[in-house]
Amino acid sequence: MRPRQRPSRLAALRPRLLRRTPADPPPQPPARTSRSGHGAAHGLPGQADPHAVRRSADRHRGRRRRPLPPRQRRRPLLTRTADRARRPLPRADAHPARPRAAHPPGPRPRRPAGDGSRMTMPTARARSHEDREAIRVLRAHGYDVPDVQALVRDQRAFAVRVTDRDLALAPGVRLRSRCADLGAGSFTNVHTLTLDLDAVQAEVHSRPDTFHLPDLVSGSILAAVSGSFAFISDDPAYQPAEPCLDFCCRSGTVISAPTAEKPALLVRDGRPVIMPLPASGTLTLGGRPYRWIGSKEPGPSPDPSAPLVVYGAANCEIRHRDHPRTGFLRHVDRPSNVTPLSASAVDYVVTGSPERGLRVSQIRPGGGSDLFSGSFILRADRPVADVTLGAPVEITEITGHEVGTLQSGISLGPSVADAADGLTAAYDASLGKSPFRSTRHARTLIALHDGRLALQILDGAPNTDTFRGATPQETAELCAADGLDPRHVYHLDGGASSKIAYRHAGRPRVVGSMHYLRWPTAATEPFHWQGLQGRALHSAIILKPRS
Repeated sequence: MRPRQRPSRLAALRPRLLRRTPADPPPQPPARTSRSGHGAAHGLPGQADPHAVRRSADRHRGRRRRPLPPRQRRRPLLTRTADRARRPLPRADAHPARPRAAHPPGPRPRRPAGDGSRMTMPTARARSHEDREAIRVLRAHGYDVPDVQALVRDQRAFAVRVTDRDLALAPGVRLRSRCADLGAGSFTNVHTLTLDLDAVQAEVHSRPDTFHLPDLVSGSILAAVSGSFAFISDDPAYQPAEPCLDFCCRSGTVISAPTAEKPALLVRDGRPVIMPLPASGTLTLGGRPYRWIGSKEPGPSPDPSAPLVVYGAANCEIRHRDHPRTGFLRHVDRPSNVTPLSASAVDYVVTGSPERGLRVSQIRPGGGSDLFSGSFILRADRPVADVTLGAPVEITEITGHEVGTLQSGISLGPSVADAADGLTAAYDASLGKSPFRSTRHARTLIALHDGRLALQILDGAPNTDTFRGATPQETAELCAADGLDPRHVYHLDGGASSKIAYRHAGRPRVVGSMHYLRWPTAATEPFHWQGLQGRALHSAIILKPRS
């Protein structure tokens, strides 16, 4: 038989608690419990507050407990939280409450949604430090920008006319800036870099990954200008192995063959030349010579005597879809971004680098190769004998041009005269919306004139009323006014890419596209001002003094 347990001290006091006296406090309502039996007051399952019971028992015994030191008075977290909820609010005169911002009458605005998901704008606190620093830098450069995030819609703060200036950056290198009126209150700021090729050498700097233009201006490099057209989309998960469109020579190796005839900048011994570059030539595949031709060359069909046809990222089609924050997004439809299907054809995908050389990385009978899968793709109408994976590939000639002596090179945009006349068939959907239609855009131009190289940008910001750049026709007129023949001035990549980075008085500086915003890649990410760094590029023209 179990011995009877002695009642606890607390249990002995319980009957006395039931007999109230006039001095007793009024009864409190029982603690609310949920259906699961959890007390709402302190979150313990089905229990009352044990501290309240003990305090009441002490009062009925007619004595007060000695207060404990603060560290010993700490109670469990859940109990302290419940007590805090029951405490009276602070007096208004002692601790004035911070007023809450009033919301205007009417329904609260809904945040935009895109791509089927709820788009959440970033909080002001999350972006305030970066934006405040950006505003400080912008105002130091003379641009009164009140809100960085609003620049996606309103860029009028950048419509500032430059004062004429002429800087000598180094022997043989001058940078001139001026404002050119376009009529009806519109204008563009013209920045022209003029180089004496006897004192300065030029090179094409290109990479499959991206870089920012000011990062190139270090060591012996005097200045850098944004390069030619490269693949641009807003889908980071689907990018080409070689983003430079059409011809690209990197460190003495032709890394990408052209799909259509275009003008090109070719550099030998630091001296640039500009000339039309045919999309045809010879190459070796597996040690044997073959002829090749670009897939976009005009005509009913490729040259029947050329067994190999070149495809690449320049064959892609950039599409646009609406987006609530950025206005649009550029993308490529992956299933349709392939070479044509043909039962008898064979695709040889070529990848590599100047260090490793070019090699066959895929062999695909029947076609349908992803246009982004290699530096370029060679299409044969029948299997090529003795070609296996890993077979070496080398482009040995582009019709009329030996490539063995090339240091670097890249395809260019159309001449200013051709763009003004609408002769831009070779520049197609791989650029998305054509930058050569009759609308104002920022432009980057290159010309060789009287033994000098001229690199020029016509600056502009798209979300302004009077400072949007220049149309192709206005570009031709401005070139003629500067004494340049529009037939021999060519387009480099313009728009938000238009920028010149240079060093003056020992400090790095930039002109052009100071309005540039990097678009968010996530729903909660803000826009980032990158007017000093500029857009991430794949090619540039760099300038060095001749040793």
